Amino acid sequence: MHSDKCRTKAKKIAATASALAEKQTCIIICYALNIAAKNSDQSANALRQQKIVIKVDMHCDKCRTEAKKIAATACGVTSVALEGADKDQIVVVGEEVDSVKLARSLRKKVGYASVMSVQEEKDKEKEKEKEKEKEKEKCLCQPYPYCYYPQPLMCEVVPNPNCTVM
Repeated sequence: MHSDKCRTKAKKIAATASALAEKQTCIIICYALNIAAKNSDQSANALRQQKIVIKVDMHCDKCRTEAKKIAATACGVTSVALEGADKDQIVVVGEEVDSVKLARSLRKKVGYASVMSVQEEKDKEKEKEKEKEKEKEKCLCQPYPYCYYPQPLMCEVVPNPNCTVM
């Protein structure tokens, strides 16, 4: 997407789609051109995936759709999902998402909303690499099988002084 307006429009359309009601998960991938972030290494390192869990008081499907729509249109959001026993928790994953602003906007439009947790999302690729390294480190070295030495051949020499052929 080339602008924030197009990105926001796409998120709104995706949030209101009927297929989302069945899957309860929405993943939107947007590529933004931020020249200032590309030029500075510090801001590139500061971009970390965050996983924010917000508990929202939602009673019907309309409230859930509205809450997902609001969460999807927030700046920096990558994916939105509903979790919990009653589908009353919204899980938002994104970069530099302001959890307080998001909770405030959900409170205004939907109802009671509280931030349950904010944590840094771990890269699954890094975890897989670590698991592969652990698997490589496990060396199943089998000891050499015990070899039995052959039985010595027993020869008996009978001294016979009567033999003259030798």
